[in-house]
Amino acid sequence: MPGTNPKTSSVLPAPEQVASYREHGWHVTGQIIPHDLLEEMRIVIDEHQRRPAHARLPPSIGHADWEPGHGRGVRNSEFLSVQQPLMRKLSLLPLLGEIAARLAGARSIRLFDDQAVVKPPDDGEAVVGWHTDHSYWSTCTSTQMLTAWIPFDDCSAEHGTLMVVDGSHRWPESEHIRGFKETDLRRLNELLAHDVVPAQIIALELKKGQVSFHHMRLVHGSAGNRSQRPRLAVAVHLQDQANEYRKFLDTSGKPITLPHDRLCRKSAAGSPDYRDPAVFPELWSGGTDF
Repeated sequence: MPGTNPKTSSVLPAPEQVASYREHGWHVTGQIIPHDLLEEMRIVIDEHQRRPAHARLPPSIGHADWEPGHGRGVRNSEFLSVQQPLMRKLSLLPLLGEIAARLAGARSIRLFDDQAVVKPPDDGEAVVGWHTDHSYWSTCTSTQMLTAWIPFDDCSAEHGTLMVVDGSHRWPESEHIRGFKETDLRRLNELLAHDVVPAQIIALELKKGQVSFHHMRLVHGSAGNRSQRPRLAVAVHLQDQANEYRKFLDTSGKPITLPHDRLCRKSAAGSPDYRDPAVFPELWSGGTDF
């Protein structure tokens, strides 16, 4: 059985909590998101996911809106702030940016993407497989990007909360773990070619209003939802000021193109501009002492 998260902070992480994040790869806040804001955003997300396909980003963008048949399995909707400007009330909260800046040691924080992941009730197959966010961001130059994970209700192992492999952001084996749609969480050791002891797998059990942050290289996933209510969470992916586009080739020698690259403006050199404020607005700027 995975462990659960220890004592959390209230608002901004203290220096010892920043040090813990850098050692372990994750951090959990106190209850910092107003409940009324979560309820407002719940309606926005539900309305978005009910929209017909033609009313969302087209497949040519390469976006990851994924809707399984018959209402079962994980429902994943990306680039929410691009499609639903009201989502910026949550995804661009300055406090999220300031916490991220402290953890990453960054002077400023910009949005990279925001996505809603919904698991239907009593659906043991609604699994998010082991992966690292970094493995999907190979065109990014930064090594300090991170994700704020925001559940919309109290979220425990029963609900399929986020599980992290403690300290795995420091393992070279985690570089290319791309198993988001994998459903067999027992394959972790096979994917990593590395033995993971059970105590290293930690279920981040959060109360409504709490947020967890994890490093871009941290291996994470989540089990199915065994509860009787849907499990909704939003992942706000964040980039530090140093992040830029870089050309990166796949195993066949072809350049990798992210959906982000098709959405944003081009730089003077003709490359995707990861500072485009229309797609990657700033959450916070102000420097950091951490």
